[in-house]
Amino acid sequence: MSIINRMGRLLPDLSLTVARFPVPFAVSVLAAIIGNLDIAEIINLPSVYDPPYTVAWLKKESLYGALVAAFLASGAAHLFAEARRLNGAMSLLLALVAGAAATVPFWFVTRLEFQILMMFWLPGLVLLVMVAGYLRAGGADNAIWIFNARLALAIVLATVVGLVFFLGLVAIVESVEYLFSIRLGSDSTEHILCTAVTLVGPVFGLSMVSRDLSEPFVPQEHSGLLIAGSSLLLNYLLIPIAVVYVAILYLYAGRILLNWELPRGQIGFMVLLFAIGGTGVWLIAQPWRQGGSALLRIFQRTWFWLLTVPLGLLFVGLFRRVSDYGVTPERYGLALVGLWAAVLVIGFALRSSSIGPRLIIGSLSALLLVASFGPWGADQVSVRSQFSRLIVILQEAGYLSDGKIGAADRFDTKLAADGRSIVFLLSEAGRLDLLAPLFAGRENDPFSDGGQQADAGEVLGQLQLKEQADDGSVFVNYAGWAGPVELALSNSAVFSGGHRFGTSWGSGQRSDGSGPKILVNGTNVVVSRGDDVWQATTKDLIERARAAEDDTSRPLIIELEGQRGQASLIIFEISGWIRESEYEIESAHAVVLLPR
Repeated sequence: MSIINRMGRLLPDLSLTVARFPVPFAVSVLAAIIGNLDIAEIINLPSVYDPPYTVAWLKKESLYGALVAAFLASGAAHLFAEARRLNGAMSLLLALVAGAAATVPFWFVTRLEFQILMMFWLPGLVLLVMVAGYLRAGGADNAIWIFNARLALAIVLATVVGLVFFLGLVAIVESVEYLFSIRLGSDSTEHILCTAVTLVGPVFGLSMVSRDLSEPFVPQEHSGLLIAGSSLLLNYLLIPIAVVYVAILYLYAGRILLNWELPRGQIGFMVLLFAIGGTGVWLIAQPWRQGGSALLRIFQRTWFWLLTVPLGLLFVGLFRRVSDYGVTPERYGLALVGLWAAVLVIGFALRSSSIGPRLIIGSLSALLLVASFGPWGADQVSVRSQFSRLIVILQEAGYLSDGKIGAADRFDTKLAADGRSIVFLLSEAGRLDLLAPLFAGRENDPFSDGGQQADAGEVLGQLQLKEQADDGSVFVNYAGWAGPVELALSNSAVFSGGHRFGTSWGSGQRSDGSGPKILVNGTNVVVSRGDDVWQATTKDLIERARAAEDDTSRPLIIELEGQRGQASLIIFEISGWIRESEYEIESAHAVVLLPR
């Protein structure tokens, strides 16, 4: 007897789910195993957000992102194969290939690339799941509607089941620990939550996916909470809200014409929500387009025409922002959605019968997926645009001479802020190397170390772009150290950490409230343990941090003098201000070594 048959006799619903979606089920099990091993610190991958932001084979967030992508893509492949009536072996092979291919963008990912994948790749895969079973000619639009309505219901129920599983097991663990004085581990709650999110909820959701992909759906012939609730939601909430929003945007467009002014900077995001939300309402209302209320029928006939003016606002506002500040992933996304909506408007004008759920959802899915990678993708387009803009900023400041960094007066405050944001974006994209030719031959070339990725703080220092207030105040920020530290401790030393202190913090005690305190007292930083006191000047800490901003190869180690002997303050992060002759520590994170 096969494993599937044995499982079928023991757990019939689970066996059917495994047989129908074997690859997503396997991915879910793998995610649960990896997540629990991660919580137990058996595996310990670096984070995408750990400095420096350089390319790596696989990091924690990209691993989980790849698992989500594999789950979605393989699920879409199974639905596609099922609609095409492919045999089990072909369905399995297609799902394996799709799942593996969906993980590829997460390999060697930088921080910016990871953010773009979360913005474009994963939403594109979600939309692909919605239409994967209908990528063929002759499918009924209403069949897509009922499938996705039940898919949405499955997601809601899966969330509820995962929550019940989590709360139930937590209650059991707490009861056992309380009644029998048994400690089941301080991270047991995290393990339960991980299992609920990665295994219980997803598997239950898979079991709820509609099995009849070609089920006909006529609202007038169906009843129940799902149908009645959708109709009420459309007629009395969603469509009226969309109509009111249309009126707001049209009135704003009229104001722009009367005052002859450009749209505000955030109009793009407003139109984005309007276009996607309104089109979603149009899709939900599709089954009632013939026999629905008068308001609903009017909305269905006029929606895409109503998009024209808001899209005009979007493109004008977007042109203004890109002209002033260049392309960013967010603006790229706005342009992409605007292009998608404009194509739908044109298609509706030319042939309204061609505009249906498959085209609307499938086209947006394809655009999001394509925009996630390649020289045309959001990452590389943004990098090229921002690099070009940084060159313009340096030229305007007179800081480039024959294509190399030269001398310049202090930057304009706004230009300096723009320059800093560009350098940080290039750092997050792992493309600070684009700036290397500017520093060639310079004595303190930040790229001289074998062509390795330079530190953003060092580049900012060389470009004289470090944060400086209008009144001449200088902001100091040392936050580059995130690696392990090896300390040689004698038997007479006491280790205490971590401590946070500064004007943004309170007592400077450890998070559990025990141990020594670190306080900023006027011009001094004071470490106290009972009656014993050690101190250093605020000026010394800030100046040391300022000097080390461009060298994050090790933490700052400050020696403190006291009556009981010398102590060491080891600083991992510190930020503050230099205002004329005054020094202020806003926030710092450190550990201390004290004599016994």
